[in-house]
Amino acid sequence: MLKCIVFLIALVFSSGLLSQEARSVLFISSYHPGFPTFFDQLAGLRSVLQGENLRLDMEFLDSKRFVSYEDLFQQGLEYKLSVLPAYDVIITADDAATWFATQHRESLFADTPIVFFGVNDMNFGLSFNQVPQVTGILEATANRETIETVYSLFGEDTPMYIITDATPTGQLDFQRFEFELLNMKVQKYEVLSLTTLSHDELIRKASSLDPSGVIIMIACFRDHNGESREFSNTLARLRNQTPIPILHLWRHSIGQGILGGKVVSHFHQARSAATMALSILNGADPDQFKVDSTPPTQYLFDYQVMQEYDLDPLDMPVGSEFINLPKNPNPLFSRVLLVAGIFITLLGATVIGLLIRIKIKHRQELKIRRANQALQAKVAERTQELEHSIKETEALLRLRNSILDNTVAGIVLVRNETIQWVNRHAETLFDYPEHELIGKHVSTLYCQQQDYRRVTIESPKILSRGNAYQGEYAFRRKDGSSGWGMFSGKALNPDNLDEGVLFILVDFTSRKDMENQLREANQTLEQLVVTDHLTRIHNRRFASDQVQAELIRCERYQQVFAIILIDIDHFKKLNDSFGHDTGDAALFQVAQLLKQCCREVDTVARWGGEEFLVVCPETNQQQAEQLAELLRQRIMGLSLGLPCNITASFGVAAYRPKLSNEALLKAADAALYDAKHSRNCVKVANF
Repeated sequence: MLKCIVFLIALVFSSGLLSQEARSVLFISSYHPGFPTFFDQLAGLRSVLQGENLRLDMEFLDSKRFVSYEDLFQQGLEYKLSVLPAYDVIITADDAATWFATQHRESLFADTPIVFFGVNDMNFGLSFNQVPQVTGILEATANRETIETVYSLFGEDTPMYIITDATPTGQLDFQRFEFELLNMKVQKYEVLSLTTLSHDELIRKASSLDPSGVIIMIACFRDHNGESREFSNTLARLRNQTPIPILHLWRHSIGQGILGGKVVSHFHQARSAATMALSILNGADPDQFKVDSTPPTQYLFDYQVMQEYDLDPLDMPVGSEFINLPKNPNPLFSRVLLVAGIFITLLGATVIGLLIRIKIKHRQELKIRRANQALQAKVAERTQELEHSIKETEALLRLRNSILDNTVAGIVLVRNETIQWVNRHAETLFDYPEHELIGKHVSTLYCQQQDYRRVTIESPKILSRGNAYQGEYAFRRKDGSSGWGMFSGKALNPDNLDEGVLFILVDFTSRKDMENQLREANQTLEQLVVTDHLTRIHNRRFASDQVQAELIRCERYQQVFAIILIDIDHFKKLNDSFGHDTGDAALFQVAQLLKQCCREVDTVARWGGEEFLVVCPETNQQQAEQLAELLRQRIMGLSLGLPCNITASFGVAAYRPKLSNEALLKAADAALYDAKHSRNCVKVANF
């Protein structure tokens, strides 16, 4: 019995262990274990994941030190993944690792959710809002606030020296910082870039900088020669070469000689990403998490470095935090307690009661004071958050407006068929200033009103389903000229189209003009291919195709048609007597006469030399013979200004069932040959 109980307990215990099998997380760092941000990132991850029965593995892409390491990294990771159990979540840090994981997702991680953080490329990061099972946190540096900090601490005339490197992320961060410099119209700044300098050249140049300036370090890992150095190494050498204060945009390395700044916290980024990952591990849908574009930042300064530049904590931005603060023990409190104790002892019991009441009142006042201080701190914190949110919103709006205004497409917001907003490119396309476009009815911008009516009929059905409405239409400019554009519109709210529709217009007027020119050229070319250059009527090739087409039509519908083969009499004698120019003129006039006397449905062609062919649809033998006789008489009466008139001989052949193209033409040629014996007559083919 005891053995059974033990067995059952062991069975229950083992099943519990199986149910609690550890889940696994793979953390891929863009850099290496010694990189300054890594330890903060790892601490942020562990602050959430530690103690959750998770296995946390780490891999390092090492992109700062090695440019072409990715293939080897992929091979090594493929081998590990083939041996180890599949991971439940992938966490990536920074742009390079995120790019690698998402690019090789199908081959390496299949359907495993990916959570990223520290991605600098906004467009790259936000694109994952449309990718299933991928989300994360962007890294946006406080560029404007850093510049404003320089202004407030050192003055607006302070020269700024911007240090960046040759890594892709370094260049991207610098572009954003430079955008803010230009946006704030900063005049006094110089870029010290490792894209053109080596590490040693950077240090030498730093020794000759204006001592009244400020250095802002963005990145300094890899130079243009491909040489990589640790951030702390370059920082220490800079501190030895120049007395200039150094500001930074990230939390790492503050405490190693950097004054500080409004910095990005790698710890909090990693912690937020780990929180997302843990929620996903616990059953949350990864697609419910939108990409976070507002990472936490803080004003952080080194008190010891502040003293070097005579900076007072009160001069720092509101909400600033400090490291390396001095420890100031205050012995006064101990002495007060001692005196108070002696005094209480001497006064006796009567005074003790009074002191107790005073103490109680003091505690109440202290409690109220602390509550007020906490409230003030909360208000200050909330005010700071609001100020930060407003500044970030303003920055995003400025960035959005800049992107929209500089896009190569026209963007128009329409509400109730009235223009509400346009970007600069739309002003250029329509040749209207913004104030004239806003409030204008959209129908006035269409060249063809039927296009406008078609859009108003078709678009609501498509837009209300959440789909984009597209089309190509001619648009009207202010001066009345027209252009061609491709329109693409999407509703702001498919359930309520009255909220507005955003249209994007791509101008392809030049392409349309080229297409029209090409079409006209092709038509001209096609015409030239089937036209005789001398007589300006159809040539033998075209006529032969028409004969074949008529044969097919008549076979199918049991119709009739006939052909007339014409030869100008004594044409060689005409050329020999009066010259080839006269002969050419005679051919031209005969051709034009034939064209005038025949129907539009008839095909008149030069068959070769002085021969012509007339293809007559819906014409029987008798009708063709009558037409040939009329043409003979008209040619005989043709005046060329010569001492003699020209004549022509005619061979007529009518369609017979099962007759080939060659047989019909041969019959007409035989009839013409018979007519040439008598000249100036019409002969009909006998089958």
